[in-house]
Amino acid sequence: MRRLLMAEWRKLVGVRVLWGLLGLCVLANVALAAVYAGSEAPTIRAAGEVTRVIGTTVDDDAWQRFAAWYATREADGEDAAGERALAALAFAVESARDPFAGYDARSVGRRYATAVDGDADGADACGALSRLVRGKYELVETQAVRLSGVKAGLSLYAGEDTPSIHRGLCSTIIGGVTWEAIVAAVLAMALLLGMEHATGAEPMVMASLAGRRRVLAAKLTVGLATGVAGFVVLMAAALVPYVTLTDVTDLWASNVASGFNTMMTELAESQPFLTWADLTVGQYVALSMALSCAVVISFALLAGICGIYCRNSYAAVGLVAGLCLGLAAVLTICADNGWWGAYHLLSLNPMYALDVRARWFTDMGLKELVPWQETIAMTLSLLYLAAVLAVALRRGVHRDLS
Repeated sequence: MRRLLMAEWRKLVGVRVLWGLLGLCVLANVALAAVYAGSEAPTIRAAGEVTRVIGTTVDDDAWQRFAAWYATREADGEDAAGERALAALAFAVESARDPFAGYDARSVGRRYATAVDGDADGADACGALSRLVRGKYELVETQAVRLSGVKAGLSLYAGEDTPSIHRGLCSTIIGGVTWEAIVAAVLAMALLLGMEHATGAEPMVMASLAGRRRVLAAKLTVGLATGVAGFVVLMAAALVPYVTLTDVTDLWASNVASGFNTMMTELAESQPFLTWADLTVGQYVALSMALSCAVVISFALLAGICGIYCRNSYAAVGLVAGLCLGLAAVLTICADNGWWGAYHLLSLNPMYALDVRARWFTDMGLKELVPWQETIAMTLSLLYLAAVLAVALRRGVHRDLS
């Protein structure tokens, strides 16, 4: 088996289009990280400096420590952007409030329940979806009490600029890398599975059932490993320069549910970034990368299924793209028209996780019916895609190639 794996790896190494794509993506990630770092570095560094002085929690004692430090520090006349950021953080430290203290999640849940299947006059909703929504927001209220107890809402994070910095890191950078890794994983898997068909060597390589089984298993293994390795390399190409240029690690210990971190919902109102667990920024980033890697693996599995059935590499890539674009379009249409029952019935696929990635691990408004729905959806997606791939592999082994 080791020889087969090495042989498939050598085949993949010879595919110039794949490595050219990865090289372009690495350069794009470095450039993207540099652009974001250039605009956000003053605020992040100022927030890190304040965090080292007062800690991550903004309470009365922290304000006193900050005021004493701020009054005695020497202003840096050459760093105007940094001084403006510190002034903004001074206001944030002074005005910080805990959004989870007395948070009335049940009333929020009632508004969402009415939006799901209530009437236009705002009558109490009584359908199955609305009951799930109200039940979820009862859990949200309990979680808000927990977060208030640990003063998560009083975490400084990056002050008033927290939403833009959080979206830039978790949605734009990590999200963009995820899409790049998806394309690379799908292309690698499809090229491996269609290589013998393209070169005319399929009748010879797949001559016996035992050999066919081992060859297909080796191709799938190398394809999955390449997808994961590509994700790691591309993520490193984006995060290493971003972290180096911004010193964002000083903010890792802040709570991601900071009162300064907000999100927009389907009701066009700003809500606290309430997470289902007490997570620091570093933990949230790590979980986001783990779930993103799971998304990449799921697309590699889907490409494996399409590659076994199509045999032609580019037809398999086109089929994967068509399925994903179709699912994305249907999910968007359902959300825009308020067809939430259909939306959630279609949520057990990787495109759902990508659709809600800006609000992962939070209550997510109308796009979530149960806690951790994006994680549950991805776990089930991986399981059924692996099962379908196993069936496809068995049929591929016994298929007539003439």
